[in-house]
Amino acid sequence: MSASRQYVFAVMRAILFVALVLAGSVAVPVRADDLAPPPWRGAPGSDWQHWEFRTNGPLPDAWNNPYGVPTENVALRSNATWHNSFGGRQGVWELRDGYMQWEIPDDFQPHLPKWVRIQFTVNIANFNWAGNPTFIGPVTQLETDPQTNITWYHHWADYVLPCQPFSVFLQGTLAVDQLVVDSVCVPEPGSMLLSTIGLGVVGAAFRRRRKA
Repeated sequence: MSASRQYVFAVMRAILFVALVLAGSVAVPVRADDLAPPPWRGAPGSDWQHWEFRTNGPLPDAWNNPYGVPTENVALRSNATWHNSFGGRQGVWELRDGYMQWEIPDDFQPHLPKWVRIQFTVNIANFNWAGNPTFIGPVTQLETDPQTNITWYHHWADYVLPCQPFSVFLQGTLAVDQLVVDSVCVPEPGSMLLSTIGLGVVGAAFRRRRKA
């Protein structure tokens, strides 16, 4: 049996810790704001999980991960609030000085690379990157609510793990409406091509953490 590890993706102001896994082949429906599913979703060695935050519980609204149950936790540094309705959207985490953490079980395969696609919907349009993320593309604007004047943006990016640590930084209050994470264990490096992607998040960093 291979050693088991977790890969960690951290986003400051909304910190995401993402542990990535191999998953079985499955056909999956496209849900709200799952606008850029990777071409390898459902392939052998892939997994996916989608949080819409319809409640403030830890479980995603939908997922396929044979290695365990992905979970989400909001750690309160000073002020993070879940709203049933916010900015014309249902189920939103508003962070002023807190962070959010997601953990996804992973079967570590040291000789095979991992590809990760992260999509999320937030009220922040532009981000400044530092470090070395692998693939980055344009940002897609979703909608502006006429009553609250809040514009929601869908961001997405692809990564190859292990990778050099990187970070991105947000300023101001962050509202998080949805998060989608896909990962895949690549059978042969370069055997599949990833499409160019768009992402905008701030305060992100990858690191590895070994399971206890």
